[in-house]
Amino acid sequence: MQITKVGKFRRCVLLSMLGVAGCSFTPSTVMIDGVPVPRQQHRFEGNPYAIRHYDAHPKPESVTTGKVEGGRVSGVVCGSDIEYSIDHTASEIRLSGTIDNQYQSQLKVLLTKDVHGIIGNVGPKEVRLEFSREHIEGYVGRCPYHLAIDNATSGKDTVVEYISARGQKMRIELYGMQSLWQMPAADQAAVLPMVLLCMTTKMFENLGRESIPAYGFGGRLGAVPSGTIQLGGSIHNTDCGATEYK
Repeated sequence: MQITKVGKFRRCVLLSMLGVAGCSFTPSTVMIDGVPVPRQQHRFEGNPYAIRHYDAHPKPESVTTGKVEGGRVSGVVCGSDIEYSIDHTASEIRLSGTIDNQYQSQLKVLLTKDVHGIIGNVGPKEVRLEFSREHIEGYVGRCPYHLAIDNATSGKDTVVEYISARGQKMRIELYGMQSLWQMPAADQAAVLPMVLLCMTTKMFENLGRESIPAYGFGGRLGAVPSGTIQLGGSIHNTDCGATEYK
């Protein structure tokens, strides 16, 4: 069912009466080179996530001054609900929102032609990542990542890392790097840190095995139970730092 602007206004009035904040009206078009261009609607699925990007900016690189609204990202990543509002500036993309409606998340995306960076936090976990079509480097919380493309895999589209965790050597991997790279940068930032945390969670759950279930970007939707990622839970207080990652 299509919701008109009047319908959106009435909905926001009702939410305000119920004490729910967060209603805003994003213009339906963006001025690019003096021409109004319609905003875009995106849907992305992979294993384990499904998100929608409402009212996305059709050409974020065209923003040269000030701040421009970039819409809203909403969905589920590894069993956790995410909600972000997006802003674009000339130098970066900013995400501000919540995870599971309780943990605050602030992320900045820095772009170059061949490498993207994500800086900020998801709940209490600090995020500092850089990635390209062929690698992921950095850390989320106390867990570092050094994944590089595996040329032996089909399509050369999977990044892998071999980890020694509590004396157990394991292979971890993420497939679909081309699909990740083709997503808008805001959606990359909304998904990637959470998928990495999910992969780490599964690593600890599967100690004693040579590998863990493969996660990745694009393809069939993969669902995991709610509560798999416990940002405030004990599992992510585990020090999976450099002494355990080799």
